[in-house]
Parts: sequence; C-alpha cells; structure tokens
Amino acid sequence: MQHFQSVGKRVIGMYAPDPDRKSPQSLQDMAMHAWLKVQFEKITAVARILFKIMVFMKSQTKRDPDYSEDLLYKFSVAWEDAFPEKNTFNKLHFLLYHLPEYVKFWKKLGIVNEESFEALHAKLCLVKGDVCLLLRAASKPPTQGLRVFLRMKSWS
Repeated sequence: MQHFQSVGKRVIGMYAPDPDRKSPQSLQDMAMHAWLKVQFEKITAVARILFKIMVFMKSQTKRDPDYSEDLLYKFSVAWEDAFPEKNTFNKLHFLLYHLPEYVKFWKKLGIVNEESFEALHAKLCLVKGDVCLLLRAASKPPTQGLRVFLRMKSWS
C-alpha cells in the first residue's frame, strides 16, 4: 500500500499546480489533476478493502461469515464506483457470488482456499502422468513399471 500511495502521489503531482506559480497551469492540466485525484482515491478505496479481504482469506481460524459478506459488499460498491465500465471477470464473480456460501459453510477460507486446490491439481497431474506411464509400461518389460511404482510409493 505504501508503494501504491507514493506512485499515485507522483502521478497526480505531474499535473499539480506549480507551487512557485512561475508558470500558469493550463485548464487541461487542472482538469487532469482533479480527475486523477478522484480516480486515485477510488482505486485506493478498492485496494484497502481488498487487503482486508485477503487478510480474511488467509486466516486459519474460524471467522464471522457476516463480516465476510460486509467486506464483499463494501468491495463490490467500491469496485463499481472505481470501474463502472468494467465487466465482471471470472475470479471477481467467484469472489462476490460464490465465496459467501463457502464462508457460511466453513466459517473460514485459510487452508481451504485456491492455493490448496492448485497444490492438489499439481499432484493430480503427476498421478495422471504416472498412470499413463503405468498403462504404457504394462506392455513393456517389468523394469519400467517398477520405476513408476517406486516413484508413486515415495509420495507417502
């Protein structure tokens, strides 16, 4: 957030009035400065709420589902305010429409979040590859099948 704030201030400052008043500011620069300032405040609001959501998602303890819904509602309002023209993309749709049900059931996300599913997916891909090797090895000399079996045994 600190880096985000400093970058935003630097960009807004490019169109800010000259503090020494040596050169007059054009109307276009004044309008750009005002617009950038408003946009940056809107995006900052989205980022602050999203940070709270991420902290909630990483928690390993049981949490209040109503707090989660409140955060998601505030996020959706801030998102719509900051990006009114943007369509809802898949992960945003999941976050706003499916996550509340999940939190109501589990009372947390922590261990049961997307990272664990991605880790499981990686293991499943390994198993799938090994099963394919086993099927191919079944028609070949027994040493190849043994190598695959020993590799699978090392998982446990």
